[in-house]
Amino acid sequence: GLGYFKEALGLTDPESKGKKELLIMPCGSMKDPAACAMEAAKRYVGPLWQSFNKELGGKEAAKSALDAMGIDIHILSAKHGLIPADTLIENYDHEMTPERIREIIGDKTLSETIRDTIKKYDPDKVHLATGKKYSQLITEVMGREYPTIFPAGTGQGSQRAVLTDFLKRKKKDVGKKKQEPTGKYYRGGFVDKPLYEQPRMVG
Repeated sequence: GLGYFKEALGLTDPESKGKKELLIMPCGSMKDPAACAMEAAKRYVGPLWQSFNKELGGKEAAKSALDAMGIDIHILSAKHGLIPADTLIENYDHEMTPERIREIIGDKTLSETIRDTIKKYDPDKVHLATGKKYSQLITEVMGREYPTIFPAGTGQGSQRAVLTDFLKRKKKDVGKKKQEPTGKYYRGGFVDKPLYEQPRMVG
């Protein structure tokens, strides 16, 4: 079928599609000033990243904690566009201005990377831990909205708490999945949902 051809052409990643989730974090102005190239997720040291690392057991433990949750993390950077968290980057100083957003949208390589990366995941498994400017960039490139985990008007301090809660929930979900058998037994077979979701009126 069509799915087979898409896989053959490398248009879908069977490992991640439908299973893994994508968390997109913003870059930040506060960075580790080390002169050597370092992993992007370790370069950023601002408040949101501090909460992120604290909840996941520190910078060194973060990746394996996310792997256990089935979450891939990418960073939306004002300089580099959308990059995997383990991409080695130099220190830099770029701001996500409206002009820079236009440049990224107009840059074929950067905009196609955003599109190709996000399309690997089911839309309901894409989570933006980003503020308005970053979310707007993704909406424009993708031609559709992906909800941010932050309620409208959330300040920086509240964003830290929301991100921490999000990660805590995901950790709990992993714990639950380990305990529960997958699916339930209905009418001669295991299915993920009961055949009748809605209660039916009985006369």
